[in-house]
Amino acid sequence: MSAGLTAWRCAGCGAVYFPERYLCAACGSDNIVTTTVREGVVEDMTTVHHVIGQPDWQPRPIATVKIDGGARILAGLLGDAGPGSRVDLFEEEGAPYARGKV
Repeated sequence: MSAGLTAWRCAGCGAVYFPERYLCAACGSDNIVTTTVREGVVEDMTTVHHVIGQPDWQPRPIATVKIDGGARILAGLLGDAGPGSRVDLFEEEGAPYARGKV
């Protein structure tokens, strides 16, 4: 588990993206650099009840999180968090996760 989430920021205008983009949608620059985003706000959430091909799947919540910098991501949601909650972001096995702040 790594602290923060790897995202991409336009060096020209500062727009933040996840996943990576090769051109900035805001200004057209191709100067995109990696950045670490550590927090965001839960906008919406749901529960994934079934996954095809996963017989031992247990229901788990996912959320739309607006990350600092403006992009929206889908992330696994851990802990007590709901819409409007500020969350810490991290990656585990390449997947984004959000954990409710204590």
